[in-house]
Amino acid sequence: MKRMIKNGIYLVVDPAMPLMKLLPLLEQVLEAGVSTVQVWDHFPAGCDPVAYTRAIMDIGKKFNVPVLINQNIALFFETGADGIHFDQVPNQYDKLREQAGPDSIIGITCGNDMERVQWAAENNIDYISFCSMFPSASAGVCEIVNPANILKAREIFSGKIFLSGGITPANMANLAPLKTDGIAVISGILSAADPAGAARNYLNTFEQQATVL
Repeated sequence: MKRMIKNGIYLVVDPAMPLMKLLPLLEQVLEAGVSTVQVWDHFPAGCDPVAYTRAIMDIGKKFNVPVLINQNIALFFETGADGIHFDQVPNQYDKLREQAGPDSIIGITCGNDMERVQWAAENNIDYISFCSMFPSASAGVCEIVNPANILKAREIFSGKIFLSGGITPANMANLAPLKTDGIAVISGILSAADPAGAARNYLNTFEQQATVL
């Protein structure tokens, strides 16, 4: 059965964090309300990507939270993760979609590329994301997104839209007019002194803004 991607806080996990440190923190932040997890395809030397990902998936299943793989198609199939997130349009997408099956979640980062938004709409992609909304060390390779492009994407794409890059509870109000379905966070949660508290703060701020729209 397809584990649906929900509105709210989407956490990107950097495998540079040792698994023994990550797992208890991950359990805390999922309990605090994080609704989706993506494993970044940035494994350090000596790390077993399959074992690392499967350990995360075990916690995701406990909280019924989907775990997605970033970019790495081989790892996606080998682990049986809930889905895969692309940073660019993959080659032979139709074949990939058929092999992955209808229960797999597929997302893609669009940035300011409206042709990619159109492609996502035409290919029934589950969600799209926009990076980076603000300058961010974690999302350093992303260009700053023009908010007007997100509003245009709303007219083209009917699935969920997530925003990422430099977003904090303090600056989230600036994004309220864009009516996002969720916020993707990398370092703002797991690098916080209190990750569970940070997750709750992000989620509460997001939900408060959704309520007033």
